[in-house]
Amino acid sequence: MEVGAGQVTEAKVDAAPAAKSPLGGLSLDLLLKSPAFLPGIALLLGLVAAFWPLIKAMPELWLSEDGYYSHGFLVPLISGYVIFRWWNAGPRLWSTFASLTAVSALAIPVVRLMTGSFNTSALMWSGVVLVAGGVLTGLQYLVERSVFVGEDDGSFKGLSSLPVRPFWPALILFLPIIWILRPAYIQEIDAFLSLLFLLSLMFGVWFVAGGRWMIALSLPIVYLAFALPIWTMIIDIYLNPLQIISTDVAYSLLKAFALNPYRDDVTTILLNRFTLNVAVPCSGLKLVLALTAFTFFFVLIAKLKWWGNLAMVLLVIPLALFINGLRIALIGVVGNEFGHEAGMAFHDYSGFITLILCFIILFQFARLLGWKE
Repeated sequence: MEVGAGQVTEAKVDAAPAAKSPLGGLSLDLLLKSPAFLPGIALLLGLVAAFWPLIKAMPELWLSEDGYYSHGFLVPLISGYVIFRWWNAGPRLWSTFASLTAVSALAIPVVRLMTGSFNTSALMWSGVVLVAGGVLTGLQYLVERSVFVGEDDGSFKGLSSLPVRPFWPALILFLPIIWILRPAYIQEIDAFLSLLFLLSLMFGVWFVAGGRWMIALSLPIVYLAFALPIWTMIIDIYLNPLQIISTDVAYSLLKAFALNPYRDDVTTILLNRFTLNVAVPCSGLKLVLALTAFTFFFVLIAKLKWWGNLAMVLLVIPLALFINGLRIALIGVVGNEFGHEAGMAFHDYSGFITLILCFIILFQFARLLGWKE
């Protein structure tokens, strides 16, 4: 049929497919109508009221001069990003648990051996961790199959597919936390308060959305520990041993550079025109903590095989100690060749360079192990 001038015809146009939301269609309207909305508001207000002294102290902790928690600002953002990544594609949690178990069981005797405190109790605790971690890994595998794996095709489902079913009886679990919270504040036990905060988040998710959500978000919640004052005991125990190890690495590298270093004491290296005093802040522990946080970030989003996760975690301490020792050695090289002021200037800024370098190495190592993104 011909169409004359002035006639209007309707053209049939195929509708373009709607762009898929990265959050599985989540919108403000759906959020307000969700059964988790009001319990979530109640949980948020309760957590802020109960843990406000701890929350208020976090910026000061992250900005403290010792620098052990300088990565703390990034941790909540990383945890949120992990949840975002898991929204449409579920994680393989049991693989991460298996890696943590293996590394924890291996780390106890290795660290004791490195610090000169190895004994039979180290092997005993290593065995306890291995058995307990193995049981938890098996349980986590069964839970993961029920939470994230589709019944039809066996594919991994994302968080958006989980039903939201508030579990009000979970409020009972807050009673013992409230009972011991005041004594913990009076005694100023920051590590214990941090553990109570993480437990409250776990129970809170159970209360707001149900048991499946609590299991699904367990690792992003535990990841927040990297931003909390929970590592004080580890810092106190291993600060000096790592300080000595970093000095050993720097001394060996300076000998390889043919600079003829002289070891005046366990943490002092003399060069021809510069003296390296490897103080406590240069022990490498700050780098170890930051790299551990970044490594577990890669583990949570890369979806590597269990052995790949294990390889990533095992790389952290050797990489941190070598790069920190290299940094100390380069400070000596710069100070010896260009003067004391140049050496101290390099000392002040080289910490950022080593952190970026380690991040790049970890990223490339994850790609080598099979991370496709």
